[in-house]
Amino acid sequence: MANKYPNSGALFPAKKTSPKAPDHTGKLSVNADLLKSCPRDSDGNVEIRIAAWEKSGQSGSIFLSIVASAPQPRKEPWE
Repeated sequence: MANKYPNSGALFPAKKTSPKAPDHTGKLSVNADLLKSCPRDSDGNVEIRIAAWEKSGQSGSIFLSIVASAPQPRKEPWE
């Protein structure tokens, strides 16, 4: 099934089964064109920029909506 929004996904709170278990789990769908456009390090790893927005689901549960993109030049912080 294709994702409605390209290069996006969501993270939901996870039930902790141990102290090392993740706090959130989910899925991120990334298309091959994005991977080709991102820089690689000397080990061949791809760097992808991610951004997240906290949202409320229909049931009122909180989750993080995430979007992946090519890395952007660093901007000065807001003052």
